[in-house]
Amino acid sequence: MKALILSCALAAALSGCATPIPLDTISTGAAPAATSDRTASIRTKTVASRAQQTSKTNYFLIGGTVAPISAQIDPELSFTEADQENCAAALRAELERLRVFKSIGPDTGQGSDISIRLEFLGTYYRNVNQEYWLDVLLSLSGGQQDFSRRYRVNSNEGESLWKKLNTNAYEGKASAVRKLMEQVIPDVQAYVARQD
Repeated sequence: MKALILSCALAAALSGCATPIPLDTISTGAAPAATSDRTASIRTKTVASRAQQTSKTNYFLIGGTVAPISAQIDPELSFTEADQENCAAALRAELERLRVFKSIGPDTGQGSDISIRLEFLGTYYRNVNQEYWLDVLLSLSGGQQDFSRRYRVNSNEGESLWKKLNTNAYEGKASAVRKLMEQVIPDVQAYVARQD
């Protein structure tokens, strides 16, 4: 029994130790559905991220006694502004891979056919199960009619209990980005298709 408690405590302590996953390389793996020869620009508005908790308590078995040890949560585990920019870069790369646009670049004020605005309204992190919530507003303009939709994504939604317990912070971030793109890209494709 002591070995089980010790191994669980060790697993909890090491769960935050992982190799970062570059968020700008995340892909949905979908096949191209609607393609166009239009150009687009993307602009991102970031928000300061916040953690649901600022400290955590781990329990360790020390000489037959369970001892609570408190620690601060690393702020880099939150969905930072850099992560939000990388999320937009992943969206841009995925839209290009799917050939939704002939070219897509950052918003420079130059004439592009479609303007995409990705506004992060809130990002939340909870270290239990490395869970991320993204609250994002997508706005599309430049077509016959503007479009906007708000998305609320939970990185653990639809995951099995085992997957939730076995996810590190970087995998949680990657899951949140992938789930956001899986919702955003079909709306962008539908918007572009309506312009033809």
